[in-house]
Amino acid sequence: MNAAAVQQQLHSAISRHRSGDLASAAGVYASILKTDPTVADAWHLSGLIAWQRGAFRDAETLILKALELQPEDPDYLSNLASVLLSAGRPEEAESAARRSLASGRKNKRARQHLATALARQGRYEEAIDILQDILNDDPLCADAHCNLGAILYECSRFQEAAAALETAVELDPQSCQARLNLGGTLRELRQPERALLELDRAAKISPDIPQIWVNRGNVLLDLGDHMQAITDFQRALNLDPQSALALNGLGRALQMRHAWKEALEAFDLACHLDGPGSRFSSNRLYCSSLAPHLSPHDVFKRHAEWGREIEARISVLPPVRYTHDRIRIGYVSPDLRNHATMRFVWPILRSHDRRSFDIYCYANCTPDSVSQEIAGLCTGWHVTPHLSDSELAALIRRDEIDVLIDLAGHTAGNRLPVFAARPAPLQMSFLGYPGTTGLTRIDAFLSDAVRIPDGGASLFTERLVCLPHGACCFEAPSALPIADPPALRNGNITLGSTHRLEKLSDTCLKLWARVLESIPDSRLLVIRDVLANDSTRSTLQNRLEAVGVDADRIEFCSDIPEDHLRLYDRIDLLLDVFPWGSGTTAYESMWMGVPIPTVLGSTPATRATASLLHELDLEELTAASPDEYVKLMTELAADPERLKTLRHAIRPAMQRTVCDGVRFTRSLEHICTELLKQTTCSVHTDREF
Repeated sequence: MNAAAVQQQLHSAISRHRSGDLASAAGVYASILKTDPTVADAWHLSGLIAWQRGAFRDAETLILKALELQPEDPDYLSNLASVLLSAGRPEEAESAARRSLASGRKNKRARQHLATALARQGRYEEAIDILQDILNDDPLCADAHCNLGAILYECSRFQEAAAALETAVELDPQSCQARLNLGGTLRELRQPERALLELDRAAKISPDIPQIWVNRGNVLLDLGDHMQAITDFQRALNLDPQSALALNGLGRALQMRHAWKEALEAFDLACHLDGPGSRFSSNRLYCSSLAPHLSPHDVFKRHAEWGREIEARISVLPPVRYTHDRIRIGYVSPDLRNHATMRFVWPILRSHDRRSFDIYCYANCTPDSVSQEIAGLCTGWHVTPHLSDSELAALIRRDEIDVLIDLAGHTAGNRLPVFAARPAPLQMSFLGYPGTTGLTRIDAFLSDAVRIPDGGASLFTERLVCLPHGACCFEAPSALPIADPPALRNGNITLGSTHRLEKLSDTCLKLWARVLESIPDSRLLVIRDVLANDSTRSTLQNRLEAVGVDADRIEFCSDIPEDHLRLYDRIDLLLDVFPWGSGTTAYESMWMGVPIPTVLGSTPATRATASLLHELDLEELTAASPDEYVKLMTELAADPERLKTLRHAIRPAMQRTVCDGVRFTRSLEHICTELLKQTTCSVHTDREF
């Protein structure tokens, strides 16, 4: 076959290739190569078809054949970079893209591949510079705007990401990827309705992309539409049964529906598919801690197994001891922003003795105005979502932190694997999670004597250390005046719940039903923004009716005022939740004068309210059993004057005790100082459990 005939066949095959007839085009390329294996374009284009089919190894082999014939062809090298990116090999992709650009040609695709390769290595600023350089040359390049938005998203620069992606959508309204990325970014900016709109538009363009349905499911979870979220995650799994992201989302949705066994199965599979050090491990452990069919020992075992796996994978940094004039305390948290957790962090940050302590914060979140205030209280402030675990550990070492404190446990956005590297001589956890982290390389778990039941130490891999004034300190969000109990004007008792719905276990609802039955004419008011969703509201009502609560006695409220504490004016007694008890909710309720009696449970997760009541010298509001709880609630409901007295006495008691930031922080500082004195190199040996 002469050269002209080869070129004619090649043009025919390229035409079929462009029209989407991959099988026919591949056949022609193969025919050409059988006749003349020196046709580099045929090797190269065969490789592109293999790449389009997801056969990345074959694609690489075929393009390398083309490069043997034309070693420095910039287009071959650019497409090789694309294949290597698809195969998850960004370092090699970077090399191929740089070789393509060495020709001196400003190959836009090669530059974009280089930016993507750098971003996937965590070299975000280099990637951003390249994309901005492309946009300086061609401001109308929709792909570059889309890629820039994706990288800014990875840096948690969501406002900038949204601007870039909105430009990409304006330039190319049919870009499914730009709309998909914009939907995810708008979710982070807490604009769920706009996010859904963009994801729906993406689905109209390319309905067979699993990530669209994963992102859509996550937005629906935010909106409280758990049933539709389950449908979307299942649709994603139909398209890609190996999607760990979809399985994780499905687990979260099933958890909200109280389908605990099915949720754990979804999380287990998500973690398996995601591989060692799975991103979803903490979701699985959080779910296990709520699951009523698991014993406390089962929950501990799961946490300890995770800890062993992480510690086997992450090497311990060399031991260090510092001799600073002031002890350096580092706090690691995803919630150093406008978040409920800050109600317990502010008193500490504001009360630290700066003569003896330097304070560093490692914020694994997108900073906001609250973050700026926090930064002003710190010797060192770092925003860390873009840092890998090893990079964050190295940063902590550079800051020479003496005491590193985790404030998240296994809640969203934690950085517990960093602690497995032991970047600080003394490491502790408290506040954000009521149970063990599972890490033996965290030296201490801070709690209090009430929260830890007899034998509770066996449920922790860390050493338990009890703070003398309770396990946390509270800063009230506002000084709203205390209203009298609504029963005085309504003539009937209003029992309330402002808890997260996943905490409303069947055991909890059955106990609530008994309380309602024992208090004639009492009503149940359940307040939560997600109850705006019809399906969520209907599901909860059905669950309540199933345990014997008459629908006429139930009121749902989803309209939350700007100062949400005003809602407590409508409640006489707040019902507690089991087996994972109240956290911030109990403190806010009591601050507004609304008592929250509780049952003294058998695990730390069930004893937070009892701890608060102990600190306020209100132990008479802690029942020893469910029967005693029903009796206690009935007696309180029958005595409106006692409720009125309590209502106006609780806040002053809190101000004297659990709101005393200076007292609490001095105790924390004392523990840090004493434990640091005890820390020696021998502490760095992992403990066996």
